[in-house]
Amino acid sequence: MRRREFIGLVGTAAMWPLAARGQYPERTRRIGILSPGRTELPDPTFNMLNTFLQGLQQLGYTEGLGLTIERQYANGSPDRLRELAAELVRDKPDIIVAFSTTAARQAKQATGTIPIVAVAMADPVADELVASLARPGGNVTGTTFLGPELVSKRLQLLREVVPGLSCVAALWHPNAYSERTMADVRNEIEVAARTLGLQLQLVPAISPDDLVSAFAAMAREHAEALIVMPSPMLFGEYGRIVSIAVNNRLPAMGRGVVVQMAKASIPLDRVNPVLLTHHHFDHIGDLYDVMLNSWMPAYRVRHGDGLGFPPAFLQRWMCYGYRFEAEGKVVAISGDTVDCEGLSQLAHGADLLMHCCYMASAEIEDEQFRRVVQHTLAGGDTVGKIAARAGAKILALTHHRPRRDQHYLQILAEEVARDFAGRVIVGEDLTEIEV
Repeated sequence: MRRREFIGLVGTAAMWPLAARGQYPERTRRIGILSPGRTELPDPTFNMLNTFLQGLQQLGYTEGLGLTIERQYANGSPDRLRELAAELVRDKPDIIVAFSTTAARQAKQATGTIPIVAVAMADPVADELVASLARPGGNVTGTTFLGPELVSKRLQLLREVVPGLSCVAALWHPNAYSERTMADVRNEIEVAARTLGLQLQLVPAISPDDLVSAFAAMAREHAEALIVMPSPMLFGEYGRIVSIAVNNRLPAMGRGVVVQMAKASIPLDRVNPVLLTHHHFDHIGDLYDVMLNSWMPAYRVRHGDGLGFPPAFLQRWMCYGYRFEAEGKVVAISGDTVDCEGLSQLAHGADLLMHCCYMASAEIEDEQFRRVVQHTLAGGDTVGKIAARAGAKILALTHHRPRRDQHYLQILAEEVARDFAGRVIVGEDLTEIEV
C-alpha cells in the first residue's frame, strides 16, 4: 500500500467514531493535546489546534459541552515532552492528538492502549511508531509528510538563487526524529552537496537556546547561505531563525509562507482557495505546509488564464496570471513570465500590476542569466515597457533575485522607471499597497 493511501485510510478511521456520535454524546469525552510548540503565534501548531477545534465543532463536539480538552505544550523544549505525555496519560483521555513525530514518540512510550493520532509524522516506520504502512498495528495513526528527497531539492534550489554559492550551513536538530530517519536526511543532504559541488556545514541546535551560538558557528566558517532541516522544534522557531539570518545577511531556504502569514495575522484556515501561477518548486514548495498547518481542509487549488511562452518552452511549463476586479479597481498578477499577448490582456488598465522582475541589465554576467531574462523571467529592461503599454497605474516588482549588494535593487527600480512613469514599488514580504 502506498503512503498516500495509508494517510487517507487511517484519517477516515480516526475521525469516524466522532462523526457517528452526533451532537449529543452520552458521556463527556476527553482529548489530550501534546505539542512541542508554543501556545501563541507564530508557532504553527497554534493554528493547527484552532482549526482542529473548529473541525470538532462541525462534528457536533464543543469544548465544555460534553468535551474536555487537556493541552500540554513543551514551549520549544522537546525534553519536556516525556513528562507532559505521562501527565496526559494519568488523566486517562479517550484519545491523544500529538503534533509531530517528537510528541508522538513520547506519547507512544507513555501508553500502549490509548489511541494516538499523530499529526505531521516524519517516517512512522523508521521512527518506530507503526510496524508498517500496510499494517500499522498498535495504537498510533495519523499523517506523514517528510520526504528526505525534498531536502536535496531545496539545496539545489538554494544554489540556483544564490549566484556563486560555495559554502552552505545546514541548521539541524539531531533529536528531531529517530536515529534512522535523521541518518537518512543527513545522508541525502550530504550526497546532494557533493553532487552540487558545495561545501556543507552541519550546525546542530538541540534547543531554541542554541540558535545564537549556531549562527555564530556559521559566521566563523564563512557560510554563504542557510538551509533549515526538518524539525518540529526548528519549525516553531522560524520567526527567530529568519530574524537572525537577516541580521547575518544569510539567504535562507525554508518555510517562508506559513511564518509570514502568521506575522501578518492572516488565519491559515481562512485562506481558500489557493491560486497557483505555475509549478516551479520555489512557488509551490510551501503549499503542503500551508495545508498541513491549517489541519488539511479541502483546499481548492486553482489555475487562472494561461499566459503564452515562446514555442521552445511550451513543452516545459505553462504559466498563469490572475486579474481581480472589485469596486472599480483592477489588480493584475503575473507569474514567472516574459512579455506575451496574454500578459497584455491580463494587465490592461490595471490599477496595480504585480510583475516578476528578476534582475537589472547591469547584473547580467553570463549567457545563462541572459537566457533567463529573455525566455523565462522578465528583467528591468522590459517590465517598465509592459506596464506602460498596459496603462497600469502602479507597478510592483516581484521575484527579484536574492542579492548580497542591495544597491542593485535601486538600480533595478531606476531602470524600470525609465520606461514607466507611474509609481514603482520594489516588493518585499508583508508589503501593503493601497489602490
